[in-house]
Amino acid sequence: MALVCLLVQASVAQESSSAQTSTNLALNKSASQSSTATDWGGNWYPSKGVDGIKTGNIYAGGFHTNNEVNPWWQVDLGAISQLTQVRIYNRLDCCSERSRTLQVLISDEGQNWRVVYSHNGSVFGGADGNYLDIKLNNEIARFIRVQLRETNWFHLDEVEVYGVLGVVEGEQSETNVVSKGIVIGYVVIDGDCSDDPISILTDGCDEGLPDIPVELTFTYIPPAYSGVTPVTIREITDENGRVEFKDVPAGSKFNVKTRVKTMEKELEGTMPDPAGEGVHLDFDFTCKGQLIGNTYYPCGSLKDMVCSPECQLYPM
Repeated sequence: MALVCLLVQASVAQESSSAQTSTNLALNKSASQSSTATDWGGNWYPSKGVDGIKTGNIYAGGFHTNNEVNPWWQVDLGAISQLTQVRIYNRLDCCSERSRTLQVLISDEGQNWRVVYSHNGSVFGGADGNYLDIKLNNEIARFIRVQLRETNWFHLDEVEVYGVLGVVEGEQSETNVVSKGIVIGYVVIDGDCSDDPISILTDGCDEGLPDIPVELTFTYIPPAYSGVTPVTIREITDENGRVEFKDVPAGSKFNVKTRVKTMEKELEGTMPDPAGEGVHLDFDFTCKGQLIGNTYYPCGSLKDMVCSPECQLYPM
């Protein structure tokens, strides 16, 4: 199952009778992690990531996993909450670059996760004032997970979460007008007819291929406060491989499926709140060859080369 990355802008949470804003909701809450490092004599339990201690020294406070695939740490806020901001303090005494592939995921029940932020690979700080400040658009969730997109040790000094604790969707402010956005899907059906990888990535490669219409099935479940019922829509791509699904309420969780011959692909996501420019999804059925050193070889140009699974679809 693929996850859609939604990078959203800042917004301010509204106060409600059940909670206050501008409070670190994660402080001293229940936390867990994929593993706990036992080397080097530290006590790097998951609770150290929400203990309020921010010095930059991992031995004074902070969590630390083993070296593993996609290590993660998460906190349970204890109730479904409206999230406006996640603030991440990096370790400063060593190895700050290990957090460069960090991403933030959220979940209502701790089982199904959606990505709300993926870091750009730069090194950030923490207690020195150069912490990572991630703005969220009133996302609704109970669990917040921080995870690496690679194999490595994972350690942070502190994670703070801001918003409104204990807000369910039906309790959001009556002044909160539900905005609507658009989900745009692109289906790319390209053969491998270039030895230039840059042109494949930027221009595509469809020489000799017919225009192939593809059906996309779009299902969204709007938040309860929107007053909109769940909807399933089926649309056919235009001559540019594009489909638009309009008037999707902000906060809606959606699923999009498509199939080209025997290969099915599926993407999931959430419409930001406010919806803003909406969400763009790419279904890539491009046949890709292999990059060996600095030279790209189209599929079939070398004996026993490894081609992408999409190549089995061609010729169309």
